[in-house]
This record gives sequence, structure tokens and C-alpha cells, in this order.
Amino acid sequence: MRPTRLQLRNFKGIGAHAQPIDLAPITLLFGPNSAGKSTVLQALIYLREVLVHGNYDPDTTTLGGNWLDLGGFRNLVHQRKLDEAMTIAVAFALESGEDLPAYLTDHERQELEQAALDTGAAFLPDEWLDAVSEFSVAISLRWSEFLNAPFCETLDVSLNGRRFARLTCTTDQKQVYFDALDLSHPVFANDSDDESLQERLAQVFQPSLGEREAYGAGLGELLNEQQPYANRSLDELAELIESGVHRNRKLFDKLHAELRSRPSRRAAELRQRLESEAGNLGKDKELVYIGVQDQPDALPNLTKGIRFDEAVWVDKTDWVAGDGAETAAEFVFSSTKLLAESLISSLVAGGVSLLKDWVDDVFYIGPIRDLPPRNLQPQITPDRSRWAKGLAAWESIHTASDTVVSEINYWLSERCLKTGYQLDVQRYRELAVNEAALTLLDREMDMDDQLLLKEAIAKLPIRTRVALLEDETGLSVMPQDIGVGFSQVFPVVVLAIKQRTGVIAIEQPELHIHPAVQVELADLFARYALQHNKLMLIETHSEHLLLRLLRRIRTSQATVSDALPEQALTKEDVSVQYVQPSPEGTSFTRLRIDSDGDFVDEWPNGFFDERDEELF
Repeated sequence: MRPTRLQLRNFKGIGAHAQPIDLAPITLLFGPNSAGKSTVLQALIYLREVLVHGNYDPDTTTLGGNWLDLGGFRNLVHQRKLDEAMTIAVAFALESGEDLPAYLTDHERQELEQAALDTGAAFLPDEWLDAVSEFSVAISLRWSEFLNAPFCETLDVSLNGRRFARLTCTTDQKQVYFDALDLSHPVFANDSDDESLQERLAQVFQPSLGEREAYGAGLGELLNEQQPYANRSLDELAELIESGVHRNRKLFDKLHAELRSRPSRRAAELRQRLESEAGNLGKDKELVYIGVQDQPDALPNLTKGIRFDEAVWVDKTDWVAGDGAETAAEFVFSSTKLLAESLISSLVAGGVSLLKDWVDDVFYIGPIRDLPPRNLQPQITPDRSRWAKGLAAWESIHTASDTVVSEINYWLSERCLKTGYQLDVQRYRELAVNEAALTLLDREMDMDDQLLLKEAIAKLPIRTRVALLEDETGLSVMPQDIGVGFSQVFPVVVLAIKQRTGVIAIEQPELHIHPAVQVELADLFARYALQHNKLMLIETHSEHLLLRLLRRIRTSQATVSDALPEQALTKEDVSVQYVQPSPEGTSFTRLRIDSDGDFVDEWPNGFFDERDEELF
């Protein structure tokens, strides 16, 4: 699963105009101080709190700990406008072989397999889930005065670039419903069946819910927008009239007004046809919302999936004909309901579940890393927030394999970052002076004494001491004894190497380090972003880091040594986002790069022009 875009609206400095941020394996955030670059990192940290911990109103977080205080929902929503909803949307491309999760027990899967055998029709959701190559999830959160707390108001899901569904929750959290559900979405196409899945699903939903055109467009939008049909063709409007959508008074008036505004003979014919149906207003059921159960707001239950209200289904006695085949028909009816619920669960709750797994794999390093105390020992209880200040990097070395330590030392060495130091990991056992085994050393030992001593030593716990070896002198030193630059770059190196998946979000990796080290960091990021399919999200001011990436694109190599396999770095692998404030809110602009490693777009406001000004 590869993230392709993050979009933010009404989040911190970003206003009502949604800001898309294109994501690439290496995504760089440039811009002046206080422009809002760290907003992107904080949005992911907040989204992780929402999805992983159900915490909509966090101050401290599990990633930022005490160092990063988000200040709660009031501080995160744009200009603290509690009457506005904030939206965080993420789009993904599914890689070959990746699947949305299935919401079926073994027994339920067997039931659908049997239904497929009995009818010859497709009943397993996998056949339609395989058609999903792209999906996006947009989560909107709003403050509820009724609850005096934030809640998830809407959840929008798009598949392959087209909206599929939207879940909405009322401000009192008493009702959760679909006001958009596109049963005519192309992912439901299956030419192998005589009867389309869309037609089969429509048979088990209530007739008023089978008006698919209304729900595909978004019932809430149709009822609330002034001109919801402005972009519809006359053929589409004819289909809407045929579907019976116009029997809702509000939709009748809006459809009638739209047809009156179009000066064509076809529009006039459709208007006359619509007017002839005016007597049917109110005779059919009003359009109703598709209610769901077992979820407190618009975020679905990721364990159970979507559970529809019973009222959305047709009555079984109306569906099963009295032709002596009731038992078989009842089985097909229940299997079709099960298919509908499990498939929609996978497409809606499954997408959110994949997003949750992705943000759960986010690691964050803040802009200032701490020096570790002398003789630091790792905490017994893991604490991911210790990465924010860099201490987790030193702690992780205590349990790192020799292979990982060698890899870290490779990057610290003269061949790469040229830090002047190597990790020196010593593992030992301590023997107290009053240990009985120690007395054995004071006398001449026979074979039995040697065996006793070995057994006593084997029972002692293994301890680890992490130090640094100076390249020039071979002296063992502690991080506190050398320049601060090493302590700033070391956590960046360790996390890039040790964390094989997910997102690595770093603020100012270039802090306190020499330009020569900064350019080598670019190779580190390129190497591990491409090799392990993870996202390096970097907030930076470093021109040197950027120049090295452009050079690698130009030469199509992202390696610094023949000892490492070559990785071709392309223009698609790097997204450079320029962040700048404006009266309407923070804006993001992607600066395009060509295959020669040159910028297609000019830098706004003369960014990086200071060097030329000083020289010339």
C-alpha cells in the first residue's frame, strides 16, 4: 500500500480551502519559519491518536510524549473556530496482491461459497475487492456543543477516483447513517453474471433505498445544495425521473428548476413529464437515510464492520415468492444480504482499517534531539514517544543485532556520513565481589570448579554498554564527550535503518551538522525509502540535502558505494512541497522536478536566493 496524497482542511494554519500534499517516498517540506511545515507531521500524529487510540481531543500524544503538546481539538481546528469541521484525507494506491480486509467469519464464508454453488452467481466479496486499485478516506471531525467534545461527523470513501460512500453522524451522536452509497460504482461491475451485482443488491434493500442515483450523488448534498443537478446531462436527469427520486418534494422542486433553466426541446419534454408526476408526490415513501448500528459516530467499527439497521432491508416474506421453493429462496436472500453487508464493510471499514494500520506505523523525531545520560539503559516498557527526543535510538542499540550495528557503522563511517565515530557495543556479565563463585578464582581450580564457575557466570544477566570509538585515535568516548552534531544526526540514522515500513517523520534532520553530512543524509533517505517502501516525510531548510537528491535523479543512482545495490531515483520518488502563509491560510505548492534533476517551477519568494544575493 503506497500513500499518494494527504489533504488537510481547517487544520491549524490551513483554512477552509483544502490543501493537497502529494506524497512520494521522499517528501520534503520547505518554507519560511512559522509557515506551517510541521502542520503536516502533526496532522499524521493527530490522525494516529484518532484511529489507533480513539482520542479526538489529545494534548500529549503517544508519538510526541511530553515534548509535543497538541493542545487538544480546540487548538487544532483552524483559528479555533469550533463551528467548523476539520478534515484529514489520505489517498492510497494498492500494490499488487494487497487486499482490503474481509469482514466474514469462516461460517459466513462457507455460506457464501454454498450460495455461489447453488446459483452459479458470484457471492464472495473478493471478486469485487480485487477491482480496487486506489482508495481514499476523508475524516471530518467537529466540536459538539451538545457533547462538549469533538466527534467524527462524516467519513467519505472514494474508490478508483470516484466517491463510493459517505457516513454521517448527528451532533448528538444519536443517529449514524449513509447519506451517500453508490451501488452503481464501477467496482461492482461483473460481466460474468447475467444479473449485475447492483441489481442483486437493490433487491434486498428497501425500494426507497434502491434509488441508487440519489445515494450515489449523495443524498445530503442533493437535499442541501442549491443547484445539485447543474452538472448533470439530460440523459442523467431522465434516469433520475425514471428512478422516482423526484417524489421527494425538495428534490422535485430542484429538478424542476434545473429543467426550466435549460432552453432546449428535450429539457422542456422532461419538465412536462416531471410535472405529470406531480400528483405522486408524497404517495411513495420519502427518501430515507441508510441507518447503521454499533458505532458511536461516523467512524465504523473496524472489528465488526458495517451493521445496517434492519429497516433498510426488504421484508423476507415480500422477497420470497410462494412457489414452493421458499427454503432455497430464503437462503439466497440471506446470502445476498450477507454479501451486501460484508462487501460494503470491506470497502468502507476496510479502507479505514488499512489507514489505521498505516498511521500506527508512524515514527516521529522532533527538531531537537537530547544527549543520552551516561550509562543509559533501555526502559522495560516500550515508549515510542522517546523517539521524539532521540533517546529511543540509543536505547534500541542495546537490543540491536550485530547486522544492524554493522549497517549503522557503515553509514557513520568515512565512506558515507564521515562522522568520525563508530558504535562500540560491548556485552558483558557483572560478578559481584561477594559472589560465591568469585572465591573459586582465589584458588587453583580443578575441573569441577571450572564447571561451577561457568554455570555461575551463565546465570548472570547480560548487560550492554554503548559507547563510541573515535576513528583517529581508537579511544572509547561517550556521546556527552563529543560535539553536539553527532547526537542530532545519530537518531536519524538509526531510525532510517531500523524502521523498515510505514512513515518516518523528521523535523530538521540537518540541525547542527556540517553541509558535507547533510548531502550524505539525502543518500541515506533515498536508500531506505526505496528499498523498504516507506515514506520519509522531512521538514527541512537544507539546500544541501535537496541538491544531492536532484543530483541522484540526474544520474539515476541513489547509492554512495559499490557495496550497496544501486537504486534508481526518479523524479516521481521526490515530492518537494513549498509551504507559505497567506491571509486565507497556509498553502502548499508542489515544485515539479524534471528527469534531469532540475526544477520545472520557480521557487516562490526567492527561496534559496540569499546565496546569490550575497555573492553577486
